[in-house]
Amino acid sequence: MPKITLIYPEFRAVLDEYLNLNEFQTLSELTISGKRLALVSFFNYLGESGITDLGCCQHNHITGHLCSIAVLSSSTISGRCFIFRHFFNQLYHRNIVSYSGNELFPVIFTNKRKRILSFYSTAELKQLLSSIDRNTPAGKPILTRRFHTDIVTGVFCKPCS
Repeated sequence: MPKITLIYPEFRAVLDEYLNLNEFQTLSELTISGKRLALVSFFNYLGESGITDLGCCQHNHITGHLCSIAVLSSSTISGRCFIFRHFFNQLYHRNIVSYSGNELFPVIFTNKRKRILSFYSTAELKQLLSSIDRNTPAGKPILTRRFHTDIVTGVFCKPCS
C-alpha cells in the first residue's frame, strides 16, 4: 500500500481517534492502512482547499475530492466511499458535522428480479435519462455510461473535467 503523509496536522487527532475506534481492533493492519490512506488523502485535499476544520467541511468539498480521485479504479473509489460514509457517520454522532455519512453516500438497494435500481422508480429513471441531450458533447454515450456508473455506486457529483 502506498505511503502518504498527512500535511495538515490539524487533522491528526481526529485521524488517530477514528483509526483507534474499538470496532476496528480486530481489523488487519492492511485494512487500517487503507482507511488511513483514504482519510489522509481526503484531509490533504481539504487543507489544500483552505479547510482545516472538519466542522467547515461541506458536501461540495467531499464531491470535489471524489472528482480529484476519479483516475483511481472504480473499486477503489467505491471502497473509499464506504470509508467516508462510516467516517462521516462518526463525525455526525459526535456533532462535528451536521450531516451523516448515510446522507452523503446513500446505500442503493437492488431488487435482483428487476434490472432497474429499486431506489428509483422507473418513471424517475426515464425522466433522468431523457434529460440528457445526446446531440451535445456532454450528452455523448460515454458520459451516459459514466452517469450510469455514478448511479450504481451512489456517487453524485458534477462531471469531472
